[in-house]
Amino acid sequence: MAVDTYALTTLVNLKSYLGITVSTDDTLLERCVDSASYAIEHYIGRQILLRAYVEWRDTFGTDRIRLSQYPVTQFRYCGVGNTSVIFVTATTPTDPAVSVAVTDTDVVLFRMVTAGTNTTTSLSFSLYPTSFLMVAAISATSGFLATATLNVPCRHIHPVAGISLRTSTGILEVADESIEDYKVDFPTGVVYGRQLRQYQSVVADYTAGYSVVPYDVEQACLLIASRMFRSSKRDPSMQSESIGGYSYSLRSTGDTDSDARELLAHYKALR
Repeated sequence: MAVDTYALTTLVNLKSYLGITVSTDDTLLERCVDSASYAIEHYIGRQILLRAYVEWRDTFGTDRIRLSQYPVTQFRYCGVGNTSVIFVTATTPTDPAVSVAVTDTDVVLFRMVTAGTNTTTSLSFSLYPTSFLMVAAISATSGFLATATLNVPCRHIHPVAGISLRTSTGILEVADESIEDYKVDFPTGVVYGRQLRQYQSVVADYTAGYSVVPYDVEQACLLIASRMFRSSKRDPSMQSESIGGYSYSLRSTGDTDSDARELLAHYKALR
């Protein structure tokens, strides 16, 4: 096991912080790093490390939107429209149920055969990034056939719940009309422009986050991860202990997390 790709500190740094030199508890320590990283991003309402995003946002009547992630490092595309791009049909008319759906990351094919067996196939945008590659993958899936009219990024296809293919063709639509009259505030992730208000929704394709974990965020992660690890090693009901003439009190969980929250305060998502 290893810490997650987007973890906010490393196993080496946590062991150094705790003064641990052996590998006995490495698996537990890695789990603490991942849990602390998740807790921090849940608390601040956004993700820290650099990655790519595609967001569908309602814009009708407003001339500005705030992206869920920031700081923005690259803004590739702001698009609108409902152009039919992929047509999906079922090849076995006797199937009791067959459908196609689109999520933020996949085209999902569902099929129930006459024997009642269900099969779900998820075709990832990361493996099939263009509509031409996607239709080939769909057609290679038993029970389905697809064609495409345009070669566009699959990540710009409108998400849609399951479309039944029993008696009709499933039509997947793409936002292929680029908006040009807009500006982006990269540090805060605000996109604004008068043209936005003319549309019901837009798709924003961008990259956001930090190339390295900021020091104060990593320190917060070390605080929380070390608290998690130490808590797993002692009786949670014990607050103090005396051994001979020596006594000590354990710092409360609330104190540790309060220090972490103070470090993270200015990273909380803007509203």
